[in-house]
Amino acid sequence: MLRPLHWGVVAWLWVLAAVAPTQSDELFADPDSPGALAGLLLPPDHAAWQVPTAAESPGYRFWSLPELRANQFPPTCDGRRFLLKHMDTPGGMWAQIREVSGLLGLAMSINRTLVTSTNVRHPWRYSPPAVATDTSGTYRPWEYWFEPLTSCEVPNHARPEKFLKGCPSAGTSALVVEAPNRDCYKAYAHPYPANGHQVWRNALLGSFVFRPAPKVRAHALQLQESMGLQQFRPFISIHVRRTDKKAETGRYVPIQSYLDVLAQIAKESGLRRVYMATDDPQLVSSVQQYKEYQWLTVPTRPYSRPKVGSHDFLKKYVYLPHRFNATSHTLDFLSECIMLTQGEWFVGTVTSHVGMAIGDLMAAKHHNYTHYKTYLFDLNQKLCTGRVWFHKVPNRKFHRHC
Repeated sequence: MLRPLHWGVVAWLWVLAAVAPTQSDELFADPDSPGALAGLLLPPDHAAWQVPTAAESPGYRFWSLPELRANQFPPTCDGRRFLLKHMDTPGGMWAQIREVSGLLGLAMSINRTLVTSTNVRHPWRYSPPAVATDTSGTYRPWEYWFEPLTSCEVPNHARPEKFLKGCPSAGTSALVVEAPNRDCYKAYAHPYPANGHQVWRNALLGSFVFRPAPKVRAHALQLQESMGLQQFRPFISIHVRRTDKKAETGRYVPIQSYLDVLAQIAKESGLRRVYMATDDPQLVSSVQQYKEYQWLTVPTRPYSRPKVGSHDFLKKYVYLPHRFNATSHTLDFLSECIMLTQGEWFVGTVTSHVGMAIGDLMAAKHHNYTHYKTYLFDLNQKLCTGRVWFHKVPNRKFHRHC
């Protein structure tokens, strides 16, 4: 009888075989078009990539797609210095993606190439060494789910320098610098942007980083086709975060609050088709009672949506596919995030990294960084217990009054 770990490997291989790419990437930019990269949601000629000059955005540095590509995929890696990101830091999938986005901005600002760690002593819970080791024996946790961030490898002889205090600068001489504390890079992936320039920069760095791997793109396309999402357009996207988020914050946004926002959007746009992504299996069926809207959701799958929440489950049971399959969950999760970006409007929350990230991607899609058809709920955890309200981003700061 095989042990759980072996069953996990078998299950992962079965899932990957089931989602082998078989169709064109109609949701993504053509990788063969000039200046494109595989997996881009925004084509290289999209207006969002036409970044403002320093004179047009004083105090905010922007990098165009060619600049980002040149930094991460140089003609030669000889002479390059590196910023190293380990993937075992705390947080869920989108928390990590946003961290990588911020570190990319820091790397660009200090003329370093951002690389992710291949050290098995720093495993990522979403892609452990048992499944994310390539044929050469190299552990590649990031590339298991996403297109490579860079064509460079950290030299074997390099000894990464840690910054326990302060931040690396362009004058830092070490060949490899480990990712510093969050204060050094949060300005490049600001969770609560104060203006349109911050939203725009968030959107561009996030768009460069969030380039799903072929198996994810294929799964997203197959899922979209099976659901009829293309025929469902145009629609409103909503992300309803529940399960372990309630344990984390003490509460969550009630569905009635989402309905209030949907009514406002419907009044303005006439749209009453709603695509909902949620981690709550019960909600998938319960929303059907609201007949004033036409609902579309991903079918509930027990292996992909544990009752306690996937984030907590992954911390303990990543190798128990008979209870929860990490690969199946992540394929569904990333596919649903991709489909959320296809909506004309988006409703989410700032208490979820998914909500904040999709809001940024919506801004890039609409190339409007002050009113980009996005509403995010803001839960004040200190002064307004249980109270929820919506507002238009980029005003995402937690309210300090009721």
